[in-house]
Amino acid sequence: MNYRLGALGFLSLPPAAPGNAGLWDQRLALRWLRDNAAAFGGDPAHFILAGQGAGAASVGFHLLSPGSRPLFTSAVLMSGAPNAPWAWISLEEAKERGQKLGQQLGCSNDNSTALVGCLQGQEPGEFPKHEFSILNRKKQLGLPFVPTPDGDFLPDTPPRLLQAEHGQPMPIVAGFTANEGSYILLFAAPRFNLENASSIGWEEVLQMVRLIAPGAPEEAVQAVALRYSQDGEEQGEARYRWVMEQILGDYFIVCPVAEMARREAKAGSPVYTYHLAHRTSGLSTPEWMGVPQGSEVPYLFGTLASVGGGNHTEAEEALSRKVMHYAVVFDSTRKLMVWEGSGKQWPRYDPTKQNFERISLKPPQGEKVSPASRCGFLTSLLSKTSRVPG
Repeated sequence: MNYRLGALGFLSLPPAAPGNAGLWDQRLALRWLRDNAAAFGGDPAHFILAGQGAGAASVGFHLLSPGSRPLFTSAVLMSGAPNAPWAWISLEEAKERGQKLGQQLGCSNDNSTALVGCLQGQEPGEFPKHEFSILNRKKQLGLPFVPTPDGDFLPDTPPRLLQAEHGQPMPIVAGFTANEGSYILLFAAPRFNLENASSIGWEEVLQMVRLIAPGAPEEAVQAVALRYSQDGEEQGEARYRWVMEQILGDYFIVCPVAEMARREAKAGSPVYTYHLAHRTSGLSTPEWMGVPQGSEVPYLFGTLASVGGGNHTEAEEALSRKVMHYAVVFDSTRKLMVWEGSGKQWPRYDPTKQNFERISLKPPQGEKVSPASRCGFLTSLLSKTSRVPG
């Protein structure tokens, strides 16, 4: 759905600009769909809200918002969660960013109402030109304008809302790909020669951990780098590039999704989690990127023909049909989930096991080692000292 983005959607300078306008846009669309679904063959009693990346975070915000959760009946979160460090910022940080944007546009004023009035007189096209310049680490990590806990749409911070009672249980599918960090690495490490793996070593890994956790003690930085280096699936020259990719993927995607699944499951929602481990044929991204973020989308929406010039296999088409079938069954039955053609039940997410169903061309199976197995270690070291650098 279309909604306002950037400063136009998420400037937060209350009371004149209370924030989260983009989320209110989305809720308006959800209400319209619920009220008018029958007119175009839809059923408001079976309403799946799905999103990928930032879209998945938006789905999560609606799950956490008391005014939004009743508007849909099930949710799919692909490679994103509302508690991710890039998905939201505090009111204090939002105000600081709004003031910095004002300075960029010639609207310097400590009074929020006056500042918003000045910004309203600017050309809308000027906002995107200046938004990223307010970040200290331009075009590296995070987005400048994102949702904030406004006391209305989001009564509290996403982590606190996840811990609290947050509405009627509903079926939820949540997951990620095998190499969530590869796209992030492209943008976070422009100075590294990623094609030449030999140029990335131990010191580069330490730099990356310091980048995502600028307040972390050096012993924590060293511990994270060492743990991932010891767990490495890749050896030789590609080892440290893999380590960087995995740290980024876990910190920004895997661990927030796992925490969202854990909290919703404990609250009584039937949660089903997946881990896409198949690299689609003809994918244009470099081989080292593996199964990058967004790889599951063509399977869910039946758009494999748009990937790599349509150079996909019959087995991949069959997998896409199964995934699409599952999406329909997921919301329509509310019963045990069974993989089409195999009779194998997809088990609910168990927070004690951290079980993610591995999806590939082979029959679906649980992972021997959870892809979220390092999350407790990672978040215990970094979560208290770091947010996305602003």
